[in-house]
Amino acid sequence: MLAQYSVRRPYTIIVAVIMIIVLGIISYNNMTTDLLPAMELPYIVVVTSYPGASPEKVEQAVTKPLESVLATSSGLKNISSVSRENSSVIILEYIQDTNMDSAMIELSGSIDMVSAMFDDEVGTPVMLQISPDMLPIVVASVDMEGMDIDELSKFTEETIIPAFERLDGVASVNASGLIEKQLEIVLNEEKIDDLNNKAQSEIEKELDEKRGEIEKAKEELSKGRKAIEQEFPGQKEKVSKSSAELDNAIANLNALLAEEAKLEAQKQAFQTRTARPLQHSGYMPSTHLLASRCFLP
Repeated sequence: MLAQYSVRRPYTIIVAVIMIIVLGIISYNNMTTDLLPAMELPYIVVVTSYPGASPEKVEQAVTKPLESVLATSSGLKNISSVSRENSSVIILEYIQDTNMDSAMIELSGSIDMVSAMFDDEVGTPVMLQISPDMLPIVVASVDMEGMDIDELSKFTEETIIPAFERLDGVASVNASGLIEKQLEIVLNEEKIDDLNNKAQSEIEKELDEKRGEIEKAKEELSKGRKAIEQEFPGQKEKVSKSSAELDNAIANLNALLAEEAKLEAQKQAFQTRTARPLQHSGYMPSTHLLASRCFLP
């Protein structure tokens, strides 16, 4: 039937064939090649950084609180964690038909609740959905004739990697196996030990000198202390004796002063008694002087 129709209407068949060819060419030019088709894997990874923390501290302060909250997520099949130094990694596996976008939103709310209780040093938890697009799609090796490993490493790092990074759609380019020149310094242990011994001997010498000075000073202090202890009782006795002698001298001086006052009073009284009779009897003044000289002490 198709053959009869083609014979009766050849132009229609020609136009149809031409349209099919044109559509095929257009489809071929617009078709993109994808060697790794998009796949949605039911895995979510939560990565949290904790700089300076040991694995035990990361587990206690970060991993366990996050696990207790994330384990309540709906559709969760399995949860596992790895606590390393400075970071925590939690892997969540969901059932195959789980909506991963909804799971990401639910986990975000749960993480916000528990992250407020973390220490200030703990970083913000980051969620990553595992997919084949995360894996590198091109792996290439570099080699060039006439270059050794050092020159090839420099050429790769300075020329090839920047050229790949400038390509559209390339997120990052990482290289492995490159050789970097390093300066290695090896110390001579014998010379170090020799210098350490010399320095130690000098230090010991100075310490011995200082110890000798300290011992000498201690001996002088001990002698001075003994001299003070020996002289102190004698000085105390001398002070007591001198104080007693001073008290006796003060007492004798007071007695002499009292005696002098007493004698002065007696003298005045005697002069008064002898002067009155001489005035009444009419004796000469010279006689009064003689009598006074005779009776004066």
